[in-house]
Amino acid sequence: MAQINPVLTGKYVQFQYGADRKGKPLLTLSHFGRKEEPYWLDGQRGMALAALPEGASVPVLLDAELKRLDASPAEIATVAVQLKRMMARD
Repeated sequence: MAQINPVLTGKYVQFQYGADRKGKPLLTLSHFGRKEEPYWLDGQRGMALAALPEGASVPVLLDAELKRLDASPAEIATVAVQLKRMMARD
């Protein structure tokens, strides 16, 4: 995470998703509602989960509930279980 900025409607989270040819960070913003949080991978608000939609060049920062995924509730539940297993190994 590069920066978290609170606003009336929640927060904007700025994150780095790569680097350009000169090594300069590529940054983008994602808005989260008041009760929403990114899916934190490290629990310390330093690294969060993002997904790159098909045909896109900029990833989407995923929310803790994984509601931003274009998937059925059953598919989201499967992804959540797999992510928890992966996190437990680290």
